[in-house]
Amino acid sequence: MKRREFLAGSLGTLGASAPLVGIAASLPCPPSPVTVTGGIAVATPCPAPTGTMPAWFKSASVFQWVTLPSLSTSGVLPNPVPPGITGVKSVTDAWGAGALRQNGSYYILHGGGHGDYAGNEIYALQLSLDNPQWQRIWGPTPNADIVENQYYYNDSPQSPASIHSYYCLAYDDQDDIFMRFTRGRFGVPNFVGGIDGIRWGASSWEQNQNNTIWPAPVGCTYANGQCKDTSGNVYLINSWKRFLWNRAANSWSVPIANSSYSLQSSGSCYDSARHAVWSFGGSYGGGSVGAGQAYMWDISTNNDSLISLVGANATSIDGINANFSGVAYDPVADLVFVLTGDGYIYSFVPSTHEVTRLTTAGASLPNTQSTSATGPWGKFQYVSQLGGVVIQPTWASPTFFMRTH
Repeated sequence: MKRREFLAGSLGTLGASAPLVGIAASLPCPPSPVTVTGGIAVATPCPAPTGTMPAWFKSASVFQWVTLPSLSTSGVLPNPVPPGITGVKSVTDAWGAGALRQNGSYYILHGGGHGDYAGNEIYALQLSLDNPQWQRIWGPTPNADIVENQYYYNDSPQSPASIHSYYCLAYDDQDDIFMRFTRGRFGVPNFVGGIDGIRWGASSWEQNQNNTIWPAPVGCTYANGQCKDTSGNVYLINSWKRFLWNRAANSWSVPIANSSYSLQSSGSCYDSARHAVWSFGGSYGGGSVGAGQAYMWDISTNNDSLISLVGANATSIDGINANFSGVAYDPVADLVFVLTGDGYIYSFVPSTHEVTRLTTAGASLPNTQSTSATGPWGKFQYVSQLGGVVIQPTWASPTFFMRTH
């Protein structure tokens, strides 16, 4: 079976004739690592955007939503389309997630899974270009090789099956690898713990079926909340437990084996100024975070707590109302931004716990709260080189970007 190209393909597969490898000129800002408890090196954040900005960005104001092309109208969708009850729109509309490759500011979408959609392709929008256009940068597995109820399809080399990606995607900028922090199946999903990844520019996924490249976490099938720090360490919130994948050591630990707080379906982010994880939502499925509350995990001490939100909009992003949310931290503004799917964006001040519903200009976000499937989940991402946040909320919507400083 011929390997599908990742980031370099023909007009028929990618919708563009030029290969994409190497067109990103700017690298992530160089880290200035500090060490927190446990010996984990954590880089300090990037500065405000400088240098040449893309044409579409130059006229954008802070807190103005700018619309960019929608994946749904991109012309790079698979043909033939892989099977599934709800089809390719499930990439965004069936508990889908995203990731951000900081080098070149690539916004990545990848999803599907269960019975909704069997396609395991990867899409990317390079935000650093003057005229960004969606590309299908890998896949999907040919339909003839798609087999239900397997964690890996029958292509060669094997590729992981499509999944509801929830909060389970991350981009390892240091090693240049797109990663999935769970395994599932097309058909009956039956999630299990494990990492799968594909290197930028590679034609096939790393063959980690037996966990010989990256180990699997013990006792964690998938994250109810997930985020990563600026050194690529990944933090998983799974009900009563807290897991840490140390990127440099390529090892798992369980910093909190039995928290006092259970969290379910909570949007999370890493705060580089305080070396803490903030989570919003968390009451779903009997979670512990209640009205007017959010959750904080102090990475330096591995203590966690519920905090009281303040301000007129405090309950909008609390444990009750922010399940399935998207959360991003801007280290320059020192603000956390939260999308709940209600059509608004909220800021959270870490030092005071104050919540504000922002007054925004430009386009209006759609309300996606009719079902958890179309919640923001991991689709909401911070773009360090542009100093803002990006999301494609639904299949039918455009991609939205907003400067945050």
